[in-house]
Amino acid sequence: MKKIKIKQLRKSRFDQIGKLVNVLFLELFGPEMTLGKKDLNKIRKQWMASARLWMFCAINGRQILGFVTLAESFSFFALGKYGIINELWVVPPERGKGIGTELISFSKEFAKSKNWHRLDVTAPLSNRWQRTSKFYQKNGFVMTGKKLKCLI
Repeated sequence: MKKIKIKQLRKSRFDQIGKLVNVLFLELFGPEMTLGKKDLNKIRKQWMASARLWMFCAINGRQILGFVTLAESFSFFALGKYGIINELWVVPPERGKGIGTELISFSKEFAKSKNWHRLDVTAPLSNRWQRTSKFYQKNGFVMTGKKLKCLI
């Protein structure tokens, strides 16, 4: 495995993550779901204004090899505050080299530092994404059900 560091995303690197997010969205949903400059600027402003959203990058030198976004939430079911991995992505040529596992390990340690007792993640259920589900399960996650959404 390459020598990587996990670092909190600096404001100056947001555009790089925006480009990688679009590669992720292209992979997951197709070209119609990629984000334009207006959407990315809106996301940047919300991220910068929030005290409960974090982005961390796996970096080798100056190259971003992957990233994870974390958010804090609250529920009685989770016994209070807990963390959510909203995105975790590794650039395709670097997959299978332990970078995703490093991001998960880092996320678990970050969760402990925030006194979260739970870390949730959603993985696509289709057969196409079985490798993703198995990856999370290999890293200690268990299936808890389907996730639904309602656009407002």
